[in-house]
Amino acid sequence: AAFGEEGYTGDLYCVECGKMISEGEVIPALHKLADLLDGNYFLYYINEIQHVIIKGTVVSLPAGVTETDPEGAIVASAPLLPGDRLCVINQGKTLDEAIIVAVGDLTFDGTSDSNDAIYLLRSVLFPDDFSANQPGDFDGDGDVDSNDAIYLLRHTLFPDDFPI
Repeated sequence: AAFGEEGYTGDLYCVECGKMISEGEVIPALHKLADLLDGNYFLYYINEIQHVIIKGTVVSLPAGVTETDPEGAIVASAPLLPGDRLCVINQGKTLDEAIIVAVGDLTFDGTSDSNDAIYLLRSVLFPDDFSANQPGDFDGDGDVDSNDAIYLLRHTLFPDDFPI
């Protein structure tokens, strides 16, 4: 099978008489996370490492997607914890994966807090020294600037009034 296309194992024939011995099997198409995840997930890359932000509530993972902990062990109940990974696994091999990141967690400590707002402000003021590691347009105006850092700080203090 190839990405996005079903495959076929092929039929088995007798070399002597040409009679079919067994019929082949259809192999399901291989997929990448981007093919399987819906609008509740936002995928992005940092230095060729794929990350995923989960937006909204996820009751269950889409078919073909598995959650693993940072060491690669499958997580049975899918709590979707920051630092875990969403993976596409086929025959024991990981085909695609993304690290779960909390929205607004620019410091990768598992939560969005005032440290992230300060980091975002530093990223706006000193982009060569503090690179933003996820989309930072929290106020939705199309630009990443100090207003977004202030919005993120307000979110950490008043999450119901300043959703991200």
